[in-house]
Amino acid sequence: MLAAVAESLADLPYFIATFGIVLLLFALGLAAHVALGARRDMRLMAEGNVAVAAGVTGAFVGFALPLAGAVGRSEALLDLLAWGGAGLLAQLLVVTLLRLMLSSVVVRMREGQVASGVLLGAIAGSVGILNAACMTY
Repeated sequence: MLAAVAESLADLPYFIATFGIVLLLFALGLAAHVALGARRDMRLMAEGNVAVAAGVTGAFVGFALPLAGAVGRSEALLDLLAWGGAGLLAQLLVVTLLRLMLSSVVVRMREGQVASGVLLGAIAGSVGILNAACMTY
């Protein structure tokens, strides 16, 4: 029985390394997102703005999805770094461009209009789904 447990846990170091890399990439992606314009959103969310919380939540999910796709796509830790980084860069680029194109929606979200925050969050999450799907072939 002890041998079966040891065999089951043989890949635990790889899991820990993979999870650590994904968490690091996730944190870097979120930090870049905040640096690229969501700093004010984080403050508004801390003040209780539900609309901004909906938008930020979608952005967080949108960053997690490509990383999940990278884990499924990668055969080694270096692959994970490369595909995870590529997925995050693509997500940052698209979400930043969309926020610029939909600046009036961003303003309404910051004013507390929940529908605008939900829309932006849904767009960010949807882009993340498409981003992750593009990593499989």
